[in-house]
Amino acid sequence: YLLYKSIIQIGIKEPFNLLFRKIRRSELELKNIIKHSGAGITMLDENGTYLLVNEKAANELGGKPEDFIGKTLFDVFSKELAEEYVNSNRELIQNGINRAYQRTIDLPTGKKTFWITEQPLKDIDEKFSSLLSVTTNITERKKAEDKLSQLVSTVSHELRTPITVLLMSIDYLTKHKGKLEKDLEEKLMDGITRNIHLLNELAQDILLVLRIDENRLKLEWKEYSPSEIINEILYLLEPIGKEKNIRFEINIDESLHLKGDPKRVDQIFRIIIDNAIKYSI
Repeated sequence: YLLYKSIIQIGIKEPFNLLFRKIRRSELELKNIIKHSGAGITMLDENGTYLLVNEKAANELGGKPEDFIGKTLFDVFSKELAEEYVNSNRELIQNGINRAYQRTIDLPTGKKTFWITEQPLKDIDEKFSSLLSVTTNITERKKAEDKLSQLVSTVSHELRTPITVLLMSIDYLTKHKGKLEKDLEEKLMDGITRNIHLLNELAQDILLVLRIDENRLKLEWKEYSPSEIINEILYLLEPIGKEKNIRFEINIDESLHLKGDPKRVDQIFRIIIDNAIKYSI
């Protein structure tokens, strides 16, 4: 009675209005959070009908929220993909199972990668009847991860050859110390020096891969001799060739000159020749 009287005294004629106002305010706050969320939020029933679609999710699907409410997954995706989603969602709803996973999807707005969390929701009868999905667009992050993986692969491949040559040359010099002819010793030392310089160049090539990804690569077009480039590569790879009993034969017109970026051409030929040696029986 005292609480009722106090509410009357502060000017609210109907006590329950205060509760309704709080509920209404909470409802508006929740709607605003969903509407302006940076993640896509959808709610679907067991048959794949959209019950809720926020602006972010609608934007990813190529429309507005009102374009999807009441429609089904079959109206948005291919029949095969929609059936997969409906069956998967139905299993989660019926068993009350949460799920989080990464998936790349072909959408009307393009191929995109998402981190998706799904959670079944209960209705007024405390039965699971719908599925809430929160999707975060991680397409750019996935591209960055792929670029990093490509960079690691490229660097690993490029470093392996000169390091192998250095190790083999040093090992050969150590085992035959004092027994080598002067010409052979000088040749081995020259090869070691050249491969050390090559390692330094490869450090710059790491930046090159990044520039390619960022479309900032500038090629230095000038005249070069394919014969000189290939002969230099074979000279550096000679210790590896000898180890596998591979004999190099060159049949290139020494007078031939082309235009391009000799450093990039060298890099391409080095990879091709290295792979040829590596996979030779």
